[in-house]
Amino acid sequence: RTVRNKPLQYVLGTQPFLGADLLVHPPTLIPRWETEEWVDRVADRLVARSTDREEGGDGSRIRVLDLCTGTGCVALGLANRVPRVHAVGVDVRPAAVRLARLNARRAGLLGRSAFHCADIWELVGLLEGGEGTRERAEAGRRGKKSSSLAGVVLTAEGYFDVVTANPPYVTAREHSALGASVREWEDERALVAGEEGLAFYAAVCKVARGVLRELPATTTAAGSGGLLVPRLAVEVGEGQAAEVASIVREHLGVKAPLSLSSRGGGWVREVVVWRDMAGVERCVV
Repeated sequence: RTVRNKPLQYVLGTQPFLGADLLVHPPTLIPRWETEEWVDRVADRLVARSTDREEGGDGSRIRVLDLCTGTGCVALGLANRVPRVHAVGVDVRPAAVRLARLNARRAGLLGRSAFHCADIWELVGLLEGGEGTRERAEAGRRGKKSSSLAGVVLTAEGYFDVVTANPPYVTAREHSALGASVREWEDERALVAGEEGLAFYAAVCKVARGVLRELPATTTAAGSGGLLVPRLAVEVGEGQAAEVASIVREHLGVKAPLSLSSRGGGWVREVVVWRDMAGVERCVV
């Protein structure tokens, strides 16, 4: 069954992730340990928040939107670890969405997850559409394609507590230097993001601004137990954290640690960077 340069995960057909055995099919990106690590940290903080209702939640669900979802590993990992999480995953590739749905079924999480095929740039355009956006979304939801982009926005707008993303962040030059098992088997569109690898982060932030529930002005940065409760968590490549943190501050109104945006309580309280086990700055939160 082996093929030259074929990753072992594709040969076996599965990859462990936070206690689940996820299906992996080429060319959908194989979940990495670096991703698993920061998702586990986010889950720890959401568990700590489970009894914390200071952020305007309904006291029952924590709604998560996962962009560039791929296999669904981030969305399903959080839903598996945190019983109160209801996750929506979005990916531009229909094959990835089908695979994520299979993984949801396999993990017994169909009731607390949903996956939709949508282009993040189209989602930004719809959210920034101004007057008539709700009407277009409602029309889309009534249409034949229940998993349409418009239906996702209608359901999501203003109701998510957390946005996560593991977007493409590899440069074209870096991609050419990757091992053959990656270059020849994994989807280049899920890896490469322009000359600097930063092409998707502004879009992620714009979506977050459009769908996150705004914080009350009295909310503190930390949730239960004094842990920072993420509103946005994005994976970054080596050497990108400072620039991505700047993009987050620009789009979500954070001018300095613990500052508020000009509208109500804002979307985030501060921006921090988490290092992975190898010491690389890996996640902007």
